[in-house]
Amino acid sequence: MLKQKGSTDMNVIWRFYTDHNRRWRWQRLLTDHTVTGESHAGYKDYEECVADAQSNGYSFQPSQVKRRRELSD
Repeated sequence: MLKQKGSTDMNVIWRFYTDHNRRWRWQRLLTDHTVTGESHAGYKDYEECVADAQSNGYSFQPSQVKRRRELSD
């Protein structure tokens, strides 16, 4: 896996998209949108694309939901 010097996993964005041939592809970007990695092939199935991304360092991290403070009566 390519790592940008000084970057951390918190500064990485994973982009999944379909190309002009309707094939799934992925890109790994820094927060400044510099591409640091991408799939070398298009995939018919999204799951295959995600599996390839995982072999290149992707792991699903659900977004953190912030709870609102309960209003007291």
